[in-house]
Amino acid sequence: MNAAEHIVECYYRLAKNCFTLDDVKVIDGINRQIDLLAVNLLTGDQYHIEASVTHRTAWAPDAEKLEAVFSHKFLGIPKKREGKKTDSARGVNYRKQIDATYKSVGLDPGKIQRVFVCWIIKDEKTCGQALKKFQEKHGVSMSVVSFRDTVLPALRDAVGTTNYDDEVLRSFSFIKEQEKQTKKKKAQPDG
Repeated sequence: MNAAEHIVECYYRLAKNCFTLDDVKVIDGINRQIDLLAVNLLTGDQYHIEASVTHRTAWAPDAEKLEAVFSHKFLGIPKKREGKKTDSARGVNYRKQIDATYKSVGLDPGKIQRVFVCWIIKDEKTCGQALKKFQEKHGVSMSVVSFRDTVLPALRDAVGTTNYDDEVLRSFSFIKEQEKQTKKKKAQPDG
């Protein structure tokens, strides 16, 4: 799990109150894995989360990129590659294996909310329209969550200033305490 995926896992665990399972190998998926599965036992919400985060806005996905990611990561459609022996050329699809993986941990493929986390998207309106069409076409729940605008602020708010064993949460608690202490210092009048 890379740093962005770890932060996303912490977000689902602390801010969304979910039990999480990371780096889940897809059953018979030939080098495929799911970044994160999460479930909130109180609400029954179930999530399959994939994260691809870079803070360079030039790399923000557009509608076409999102459709490619959704197809590959959530529907099991292989990326197009040259050659007769590639999964793409042979028409292989891993959707059944992804669904079997959900079921193997007690999740319902029909209830899974598929979430792609990225820094930001290029054009929210166009991407929103494309996402809606994709959901209707494939009969699945999909969403995009902004790492910058949703994950980081919500996790910052969810973390306290206690001593966490998790290094990501401990880092957030340091930042939160630093903000609290320096705000106090600035508010004190010079004497």
